Amino acid sequence: MTTDTLFGLTDQKQNERVELVLKEYQANFAQGLIEENENLLKKALKEFPNDFRLISKLCYTLLNKYTGKNQLDLLDEIIAKASLILRDCTDDKLRYSAIQILAMTYNFRGEKEKAKEIVNKLPSNPITRNDLLVHILEGEEKLAQMQQNMLSNLDMICSDLQVLSQHQRKQGHYHDALYHLEVIEKLYQVMFENGDYNFYHIRLAQLFFNMAELKMQLGLYDKALADLMISANHAISSDKLPPISRYNSRNFNLLKHDESKTYKNYQQTEGEIILLQLEHKQFDPIRNKPEFEKLQNFLSQKNDSEDRMKK
Repeated sequence: MTTDTLFGLTDQKQNERVELVLKEYQANFAQGLIEENENLLKKALKEFPNDFRLISKLCYTLLNKYTGKNQLDLLDEIIAKASLILRDCTDDKLRYSAIQILAMTYNFRGEKEKAKEIVNKLPSNPITRNDLLVHILEGEEKLAQMQQNMLSNLDMICSDLQVLSQHQRKQGHYHDALYHLEVIEKLYQVMFENGDYNFYHIRLAQLFFNMAELKMQLGLYDKALADLMISANHAISSDKLPPISRYNSRNFNLLKHDESKTYKNYQQTEGEIILLQLEHKQFDPIRNKPEFEKLQNFLSQKNDSEDRMKK
């Protein structure tokens, strides 16, 4: 056996073992098991210390562990590992991921200029892989890529509208903040003509919850209650999603949502999250209303039902 053959077999076996770790990593992330992933990756890196895939996933895991409370050591660890990827790794995908992680980490540290310097290493929108693929692919594959691009662009637009809303809210301009969220709601209604929101039930659950918060600020208590119920229904719909769910609205009818590929940094169900958020003191003015108690009971019963199904 030649040395080339020997090293080739060694590389193949290492790759197979790393792939098994990454598969377990993905399964954990779909369940919000952050601590388990940190332990999994650190153990794997003792065996394969130079595998940049594992280093990249560990950076992402540590970033999801960050809560903003006296965790400078955690941020330093992320920066050291992500910088190692930029210095030594030649895989563009991993390098771009490292740049994204570094930019967010420096931003969390309050080093805005350093974060901007890092961000400027990334390409601009017009030259992304997905946009170029539309001009190369053909037939249904081309159409599916176009639909995926539209979904990604919808995400970006809605994210920007969320930022605008948050800015207006901080300024005390609650009507304007509410307007931006209502635009998001209309976009979802138009793009998902059949109401087949699938993954976006999560986004809509939080959207209507945020709208309810603003309406509480404006004294629109009955409308806030109505939004909270819609939020709860979207949360429960998300928790009931099958492992694979297809879109049937014309804008996205070639796409599907794979629940196992969802990334979460929490273990609660979406219904449990809404139920916890209802404890915020901002809802005290409506806490004793029968509709509010009905909403809490609705979420509690649905969550108990979900728990029984899991058992």
